[in-house]
Amino acid sequence: MIQEWTGRVPRDVGSFGTQVNLDSSDLDLGIGCAVEDRPALLDGVDGSAVLKGERWTSVTSSQQVFSFTVEGVEIDLSALTVDDFAVACRMLDQIEAGLSCEERIVHTWVKHQLREAGRLEDYARWKLVVYAKYCPEFNWVPIPDYPVATAG
Repeated sequence: MIQEWTGRVPRDVGSFGTQVNLDSSDLDLGIGCAVEDRPALLDGVDGSAVLKGERWTSVTSSQQVFSFTVEGVEIDLSALTVDDFAVACRMLDQIEAGLSCEERIVHTWVKHQLREAGRLEDYARWKLVVYAKYCPEFNWVPIPDYPVATAG
């Protein structure tokens, strides 16, 4: 679907791809996209996604994050610069090769404990520990995942 919308093959850049996801985790996909092509992306997502915002990956580059839902699953699509996408893919390959099963279990357990305790700012910071270890050149800024209030 992403490839149809954007003409680019996405990669799982989130916790599912690194195998440290919780049952409440969303799906985070990334694509490489020239900065000048970004305005057309919103048109290309066929009205199914909204621009969630822009996040700085470094002092000189940023990514645009789009959000949409498929069959009840929240999906974030990050449009990184072509160079940043290459760095992210290298990082993901290194995580896959270097992060042991035991390290994945411990990381996921700590995430679970922090989320269950309602320590959402700590949880947001902890989610980024693995990425920061393998990709210190990116600016990893925690974004707390506050639950949406429901009526009743």
